[in-house]
Amino acid sequence: MKRVLLVCSSTDGQTRRICDRLQRIIEDAGDAVTLVLIENARDVSPAGFQMAVIGARIRYGRTDVRVIEYANRHAAALNAMPSAYFSVNIVARKPEKNRPETNPYVQAFLRRVAWRPPMLEVFAGKLDYPRYGALDWFNWQATGAEKGARAWFRPSTRREQLLTLVITDQAEAVGQRILSELHRGVTELAGRGMYTGKPHSVLMCALTVTEVHRLESLVRDEDPHAFIIVSPVQEVRGSGFVPLREDEAGVKD
Repeated sequence: MKRVLLVCSSTDGQTRRICDRLQRIIEDAGDAVTLVLIENARDVSPAGFQMAVIGARIRYGRTDVRVIEYANRHAAALNAMPSAYFSVNIVARKPEKNRPETNPYVQAFLRRVAWRPPMLEVFAGKLDYPRYGALDWFNWQATGAEKGARAWFRPSTRREQLLTLVITDQAEAVGQRILSELHRGVTELAGRGMYTGKPHSVLMCALTVTEVHRLESLVRDEDPHAFIIVSPVQEVRGSGFVPLREDEAGVKD
C-alpha cells in the first residue's frame, strides 16, 4: 500500500471536487491518501510519503502563490519521488490549450518552480463543466506505482521543445555536465564577441521546457558569467525527441 499526499488549491470548489474524486479512486485501488488543502499544508512535508500530487486552480490569471511557494520549498523531496501536477483553468476549453505542453498556466508554473513533475495534466475549469467529466483520465490501475501513477495523468513526453545557446568560456565543464546530468547532446560552436573581440564557445543544445531550470543551475555553477539564450522551436527530431523517420532523414541501407 502506497502513501499518497494530495495537496489541493481550490477557491470555487472545482479543483476540490477533482481532488475528492481522485482521492476516492486511489483509495478504491487500495492505497492511502492524505488530502491537504494548501492553506493547511505549510507544515506538511512530502518526505513522509511515497508519491505526491498537487492540484491548483487559476484565479484571475494566476496560479495560487502558496502552491508555487510549497513546490519550491519542497522541491528536493518532490523531485525524489513519483509526483504529478494538474492545473484547473478556463482556457483549457480551447483545443490548442488543453494539453500541459500548450497550456500557458502550466508552462508558467513550471518556469517558476524547481520541482519537475514527471506527470502533468490540465482540466477545463468552466462552471458548467460536466461533473467529473475531466476525470476520465484518472483510470487508476493497481498494478504498481509507476504504471498506476501514469494511469492518472498523461505523461508529459511532448513538453514544449526549446533550443538553448550557452555562450561560455568553460565549454568543456558545462558540456560534460549537460551530457552526464541532462543526458542531452550538445554541439560546440566557435564564437567571438564583437565588442571585445575575444573568442568564446557557444554550446547548442535542444531541451524540453522542464529541463531549462537544471541547465541554468549547472551553467551558473561552472560559469557565473555565461549567457544563456532560450528559444522555442516548432519541433526537434532525433534521439530523445521525436524519432527521425527514414523517409524524412534520407537514411539508406
